[in-house]
Amino acid sequence: MPEGAVAWLMCSRGEVPAGDAWLSASERAEAASLRVGVRREAFRLRRWTARRALSSRLGLDEDERSLARLAFRRDALGAPQAWRDAAPLAVSVSLSDRDGRAVCVVGPPDLALGCDLERVEPRSAAFLGDFLTPRERLFVAAAASADDHDLRAALVWSGKESALKALGVGLRRDTRSLEVAVEEASAPGGWSPLHVTTTEGRRFAGWWRRAQDLVLTIAADPPPGVPAALDAAPADRPVGSLAAERDHRIDPRGPARG
Repeated sequence: MPEGAVAWLMCSRGEVPAGDAWLSASERAEAASLRVGVRREAFRLRRWTARRALSSRLGLDEDERSLARLAFRRDALGAPQAWRDAAPLAVSVSLSDRDGRAVCVVGPPDLALGCDLERVEPRSAAFLGDFLTPRERLFVAAAASADDHDLRAALVWSGKESALKALGVGLRRDTRSLEVAVEEASAPGGWSPLHVTTTEGRRFAGWWRRAQDLVLTIAADPPPGVPAALDAAPADRPVGSLAAERDHRIDPRGPARG
């Protein structure tokens, strides 16, 4: 895998096989322990998507027996770690799911990596005040329409979630201790760049795109190249910039400069 390269795959709930023979023994036990159906479905969807992504990225067989040799264990901070049989795989992995869809991003082993899926939907002023920085709120408030407002809010929130995963802390950290800045430039595959900076000065580079009614973000350190779609990536709307989605332009300075 080239330095800084990341690849991504999105799957939907309807693609997941009915049986569990493709899960490892420990994952079958974990799935069986989830009594709430929606949680069990989300767990199986994440694991299926992760297996498909790894198999495609590493050129592995995709029959049930081969898929069952893969396993995803959580490290001390709760981040997924990919294994095959009894050996860890030399990759970094991040997973996210929302509304019956899941995404897996795969990168080099030394990459601090996070991804997130968020629905584009209304978020209250209280939510924005509690979780966004003042400059991020200005960025959202500058939206040209209600739909654009929802898109910007989802994008900022998703960028924070991705960076928090890359940090290995999740929502245990104050989300206002990170600030998301969105760039207007576009890249192949419908991606546009973003950056997330912590109050300590650590900077995560990343990418975002719209995936149907969701926003997908990726954040990483060192900076990742443009994400490459794996073989089963969806034919969603390839929206690479807010300007392409709306009839207006974004200040390319982004929220970091208000």
